[in-house]
Amino acid sequence: MLTATILILLDRLFYEALDIIRRHARIDYLQTGKHDLLLEIKGTGMIASLLRSLLKGFNVKKRIRMEKSNEVCLPQPTLMSNYYFLKIYGTYFFVWLMLLVQAYTSRLRRVICSYFYRKREKETCPISVQ
Repeated sequence: MLTATILILLDRLFYEALDIIRRHARIDYLQTGKHDLLLEIKGTGMIASLLRSLLKGFNVKKRIRMEKSNEVCLPQPTLMSNYYFLKIYGTYFFVWLMLLVQAYTSRLRRVICSYFYRKREKETCPISVQ
């Protein structure tokens, strides 16, 4: 019973530790900004105009807003149900009760046998009734 109680207390300790982590370890990330890519080709020649026509598709103006959180990675502990406490300690109580009943039924065995076998009881009984 001591071992079961220690394991139950350790389970409660782990629950409390994981619950503290869940409540206090949440981190939200927010990234905002802008990405501007402007490729500028200087020159007036044929190669410069060819490069300008090829690279104008790479000119980008982009605004960024990303929100991230570690909430899905945090533990979600649950308490052990009262049903299991009842099951564990009820089993121990039942075993204790059976030991108690076994002791009293062993004491009553002689009385029960003397009721059904009176002659044998009179032969073995050291105290004679007069």
